[in-house]
Amino acid sequence: MYLDSQDYSKLSEAMDDPAHRLHALFKKLHGHSEAGEVEFRYSAAHVIEITHLEQQHMGFAMKRARCIEALGRKKCLRFWLEAWRTECGNVVAGRPATDSIPNDDACWYPDVSEVAAELRQTMLNLFQEALLDASVNRQLRRKLQRTLFAGGYLSDAGIDAVMKGRKQLVTTLSNEFPFADDIDAENLMLRFARGHAGSGEVVDAMSIALRDLPTFVGWTYEERDKERKLVVWLRQWGAKLVNIIESLRTNLVEIAERYPDIEIDKKIYDAAIQKPAGSFRTSFIRKFRKDLQSRPKNKRGSNSDWQQLEESELGTLPALDAYIISVAEHVRRSVLMPRKLKTSDAADLVHLSYLPYVDLFRADGDTSQTGAVVAKRFGSRIIPKLDALADEIDRALAAKGA
Repeated sequence: MYLDSQDYSKLSEAMDDPAHRLHALFKKLHGHSEAGEVEFRYSAAHVIEITHLEQQHMGFAMKRARCIEALGRKKCLRFWLEAWRTECGNVVAGRPATDSIPNDDACWYPDVSEVAAELRQTMLNLFQEALLDASVNRQLRRKLQRTLFAGGYLSDAGIDAVMKGRKQLVTTLSNEFPFADDIDAENLMLRFARGHAGSGEVVDAMSIALRDLPTFVGWTYEERDKERKLVVWLRQWGAKLVNIIESLRTNLVEIAERYPDIEIDKKIYDAAIQKPAGSFRTSFIRKFRKDLQSRPKNKRGSNSDWQQLEESELGTLPALDAYIISVAEHVRRSVLMPRKLKTSDAADLVHLSYLPYVDLFRADGDTSQTGAVVAKRFGSRIIPKLDALADEIDRALAAKGA
């Protein structure tokens, strides 16, 4: 089962309020989850949508994070780019495309090891800002640089200097990197800066906080600094998708405006949307091929394997192809009512990429109609009304003999 983001919003308000009209629904859904009858899978799209609000909404975001955890019980689906990349790697390696996309360990986030190479430099930059006084002359500054940061690591002299400004430094580090309360982040960061701890150890420590949704969401709200690398990194993906979808939509809008008296027939649609969408799919596959072949533990696959994947029919790569179909259908449905694509539209299309991985998928309005096209291809069911959810789950469980 995959719930709409607004479902979590509404259910989070009802969760602790017996008088709320949706309290009984929450209790029933929670009961299904606790009994192992229904798996409520969440994704990065759910999490990211509650980490970009204004400071005054922190309480609301924390409640939604608790609700996601209460129903999901750490069952989630991998970050969408990870899912698409993994599907490609699975097919080329001869495994089922869907292997390891659903997971039960709350790994909703991107592969943070990809930023490990930047971590130490980011760390040293923070130490330099804390330790090097901008008011000193350039010669002295260079001498301090050599003394405190020998060979690209924090030296013993640097450690001594750090200890004097320990409180300020720990605050600076905690603003940039999320760590759970039971992690000795200060000691870990100092060992990392000295080269005594590997980036893998830091990534593992950050992952503990990422897997605990209330901890991570609370951290994103502690300071609203747009330069915080991890938060910016997550949000940039949504902005990129808005641009991609907007460019596809523009192709068809321009035709509609140029020829206002003609109907957008299949031939025009194919030329304006299907071909660009196909190129979109191919470009993703080629990017993922490059990513996967750069990783030593992955089976590289032959040129013919990858060529076959590029030429494969839609549906071979469930999440990626569901996204491609959703984008094309969204553009087709909206082109005669041109409006600027909103970030929320892009997020809805990301949500729909997970549709092949669940039996039931909750979506309202236009998203439910776009999703119906995807659901028909992959054999899932769209539930267009939250109030109908309990009965639909009962019917699905009865059909499975549960």
